[in-house]
Amino acid sequence: MSGPRFGVVVQRYGPEIVGGAEAHARMVALRLAQRFGDTPGAVTVLTSCAADWETWENRLPEGEAFDGLVRVRRFSVQGRRLTPVQIWLDRAVSHPRTQRVARRLGRIYAAAQGPRVPGLLDALRRERFDRVIFVSYLYHPTIAGVPIARASGAQVDFIPTAHDEAPLRFLRLQRAFHLAHRVACNTESERRLIQRMTGVGRHKLDVVGCGTDFPGTLPAAPTSDRYRVEGDFALYLGRDKHGVELLAPAFRRSGLRLVVAGSAQVDGALNLGPVGPQDKWWLLSRATVVVQPSRFESLGLTLIEAWQARKPVIVNAASEVLREQVAACAGGLVFRDDAAELARCVDLLAGDASLRTSFGAAGHAFAERYDWDAIVRYFAGD
Repeated sequence: MSGPRFGVVVQRYGPEIVGGAEAHARMVALRLAQRFGDTPGAVTVLTSCAADWETWENRLPEGEAFDGLVRVRRFSVQGRRLTPVQIWLDRAVSHPRTQRVARRLGRIYAAAQGPRVPGLLDALRRERFDRVIFVSYLYHPTIAGVPIARASGAQVDFIPTAHDEAPLRFLRLQRAFHLAHRVACNTESERRLIQRMTGVGRHKLDVVGCGTDFPGTLPAAPTSDRYRVEGDFALYLGRDKHGVELLAPAFRRSGLRLVVAGSAQVDGALNLGPVGPQDKWWLLSRATVVVQPSRFESLGLTLIEAWQARKPVIVNAASEVLREQVAACAGGLVFRDDAAELARCVDLLAGDASLRTSFGAAGHAFAERYDWDAIVRYFAGD
């Protein structure tokens, strides 16, 4: 076989999976496979059979399949997520009185967090990859897998998708940052955070970012009338996460209705559930404004998507990454972590078409920097 062999390790994988890190991993894998398409099996994804991150229940079939040119190997998860243990350790490592001791309990945290996928780790030992890309620092396949890949002699690249949260304080989880050859950050603020929290030298921290699956032109229609939303609406794309609880009270105050696409469910909203790429871009093309209430993000991929569709965004100031992204391009509004202020921001943009156009155009110009060609060259080692 000619050409390099790439491994991509991620906790969940597939077009049906909702999650920013998982979408990031899939897009990198697909783009690399396109680049090395003349080499069969050039890109192999090692992942679990889980479809959701709350239980890690095995819902997808074990074995080998193909996602376009990408070879996908799924392995069964052993055990379930031990949420009470995880929550207790999160609190212990965050409290000043217990942090010093708790930081050394990362091995227990990793086992509680999961997903524990022994078959994936065995495959990582057996497959002779030239380069392995790990996505997301939080989960057991990365925590246990990075040392294995490093010992195999492969080039280890790491996309941590990190933000300021309790698990980043565990020494065991920080180990992956030190063992990886390169750490691919999504933003400058993520790079500063990692350097501050882990002590990794700036020389191995690169700001690489992530592209999107933007089709080039926005679709003229959805795949089904179910997604044909008419009139003005705010759009939230994604899963349930810290900050989503602000949406229901905010839109009870606002004059604009809310449409939710993804696994999140918001009272009073039109909850469409997970949607495919065509319907996602259709909704983005029709939305009045895109809201992202999350307090924890490493990039905010939905912001880039919104700006590619020339839509203004409203983001939570509690997220340093989102706040800095919006400030960098003047692509929307920032609200303090409060439902009433979110409602005021929504109504302000809903009532000012000129401001929406201005924010959307500024964001669109900013989003052009997320170039897949440069990203693929980075991971290909060019």
